[in-house]
Amino acid sequence: MTNYRISDSAADDLVEIWHHISQDDPAAADRMMKRFEAAFMKLGDYPRMGRGRSRREDEFRVFTVGDYLIFYRLRDNNVDILRVRSGFLDLDDLILESE
Repeated sequence: MTNYRISDSAADDLVEIWHHISQDDPAAADRMMKRFEAAFMKLGDYPRMGRGRSRREDEFRVFTVGDYLIFYRLRDNNVDILRVRSGFLDLDDLILESE
């Protein structure tokens, strides 16, 4: 079993997502956060589930949850959750920050 760690950037993304959804439906925002948590745990157990991607010299993986993309990297037997972003954004415009 692999552990997962959430970067500061991904934690900020989750707060932003919760606030956005909660404007219309706080219960739906809570459910979405539970879906993310379940996905993080699943990625911890099966870290190669996501699709591999490369940008510059940076290799990472992407896993979809609803309309959102979880960007993560495998490092030292851990899954590092880098960002959680809307799938409606242009993937080429996303800047992944390593932590």
